Amino acid sequence: MALPSYTETRYRIWHYIYLTICTFVFFFLIAPLFVIFPLSFNAEEFLVFSEGMKNLDPDAFSLRWYKDMIYGTKNPWGLAAKNSFIIAIFATIGSIILGTLAALGLSSRHMPYKGLIMATLISPMIVPLIISGVAIFFFMAKAGLAATHTHRNSFSTYYTRNTFCCYYCNSYTFRF
Repeated sequence: MALPSYTETRYRIWHYIYLTICTFVFFFLIAPLFVIFPLSFNAEEFLVFSEGMKNLDPDAFSLRWYKDMIYGTKNPWGLAAKNSFIIAIFATIGSIILGTLAALGLSSRHMPYKGLIMATLISPMIVPLIISGVAIFFFMAKAGLAATHTHRNSFSTYYTRNTFCCYYCNSYTFRF
């Protein structure tokens, strides 16, 4: 980004110091990925740079860790990702329907309890997400829906996602 010609010298110096600091922070956040990414294709039992990898031997590279992540029994990430994807689809559909109905109902002049409903729907914007997440977790724990591996856990995840998504659907509907 070019600075205007009328910028004072001290602001120019600070600008370049700021860019240098941002470059270092970005580098130290991204640099570990350049080490981890090649290691993820390792065929060995542990994540190490083997001699075959250093010599670029094709037999030393494998998709083993990705297969284990998706289909493995030790780390069932594939099942968790599939459940999250299915719940996300239904939470999106549900929040669009509920948010649109709420927006249409709240656009009426004669809606009873309009202020209370509006405050409830925009509360995810006002209350930090971590506070809302902890509150929903404690509510689900009291209801016996937290830390279960049944379909009730999917319901609690759906309910939580739907709660957070309704605000966004409602705010976009009010824009149009």
